[in-house]
Amino acid sequence: RPVPQRSQSVELVKDEFVRELQVNYAELVTTVKPELYRDSSGRVAGITAADISEVPLAKKLGLKNGDVLQTVNNEKIDDPDKIMGLVQKYQNASTFQIGILRNGKVENITYNLR
Repeated sequence: RPVPQRSQSVELVKDEFVRELQVNYAELVTTVKPELYRDSSGRVAGITAADISEVPLAKKLGLKNGDVLQTVNNEKIDDPDKIMGLVQKYQNASTFQIGILRNGKVENITYNLR
């Protein structure tokens, strides 16, 4: 099991972020084509997408090519469709955290929405 590598914090303007995500979500899913990522035992361990760093919203979030999105606020991501449900669930939050697998190590990013 990967050991946490590091944590970082990112500031986002809440209204801009939510609007951009809602407007671009369908395009993200069709253009980026998220895929399930499976660990060495074959279990779904998150989602990934090729060329994610080319997507402006992903770039704003600090995501890089090869990253595997594993959790949002400690809720496991095992289906690309789950992301929008979590966005709606946490739309009024002032912070949220994602867990990604990057280069074999877990990284947690906390987003502060202002």
